Amino acid sequence: MRGPLDGRLYCGNRQGAKGYAHRSYGSAVRGQMNSTFSWFACWGRGDSHGGGNNIWYWTQLDNGQWGNMPAVDLRTTVDPAPGLREC
Repeated sequence: MRGPLDGRLYCGNRQGAKGYAHRSYGSAVRGQMNSTFSWFACWGRGDSHGGGNNIWYWTQLDNGQWGNMPAVDLRTTVDPAPGLREC
């Protein structure tokens, strides 16, 4: 679900999902999501993951750091999410 005015994607996510410095599982972990509903600013391509694609979403993690989360950890119906900008 996309925000009506701010261009963000608002959707559910897996509790405890990690956010990475880059769009790669090999990059540093910047934090995680303890919440199960969050917002995401944009998307980009990176490492393939268990979701069957290579889409990652950029967001502010629960510890205040910014990080990339693989689409497999979001509750989206299609990736990239329609209408969300690429970054």
